[in-house]
Amino acid sequence: MKIQLMSIWAIMAATASGMIYVTQNFASAADVERIEYRLIKQELRELRRELEEEEDPEWRERIEQDIQEVLDDLCMIAPEDRECH
Repeated sequence: MKIQLMSIWAIMAATASGMIYVTQNFASAADVERIEYRLIKQELRELRRELEEEEDPEWRERIEQDIQEVLDDLCMIAPEDRECH
């Protein structure tokens, strides 16, 4: 009985330390979403800069398509963003 009780405590301690490790070493879903949001907004700004500088109509069309795809991604994770209205 004493051995079983010690095993249960050891399992509980290992589980608790595992949970602490996970919460301290991995980003939360909100953090990941915030990072993804910032990266998408940055990509959108860069594409718009490229569009302003591009003179070739074919490349302009391609960049516009890329912008639309990035906007679709943005609106999936942040539908309240002003770009999505």
